[in-house]
Amino acid sequence: MMFSHNHHSEFIDINKEISGPQPTLNITLTETELYYIDDAISFSLPCKSPSLSFITNTRKLIAAPIDLIEKVGACIAEIVSTGNKTAKLDITFIHAIILREIADSQIYINEEPVGLRLKRKLHSLLFQDSYESKLKAQKLMEDINRGKK
Repeated sequence: MMFSHNHHSEFIDINKEISGPQPTLNITLTETELYYIDDAISFSLPCKSPSLSFITNTRKLIAAPIDLIEKVGACIAEIVSTGNKTAKLDITFIHAIILREIADSQIYINEEPVGLRLKRKLHSLLFQDSYESKLKAQKLMEDINRGKK
């Protein structure tokens, strides 16, 4: 599976970049956030066929693996059929990175800061453990330094 990490035609082969099973990450998203994501991602085939160029040339889209597109679509279908305000999206780390790339903190939909809210959720999901580890290490160093005085 290929995906573009920017809005150009440069692709990264996910199968070569990441091997083995990836842990599942869970993120709860609103209907508006899911539609924002759905509008920003597109399935892209790794070919130069002019007959398929309409897929990504009409809007600024980021190519995404089909399983991410299916998961987002299933969450939207769940919200539509149940009337719930949110749905839980189960994604891999690479999916979270793709979503982080499309989350524009300046995007508002119906006066909601959808892009910023999505970016905050994704950063918490991706980097909270790292931040907490850094805080623990800092506290440990402070405790060690206090003991030396």
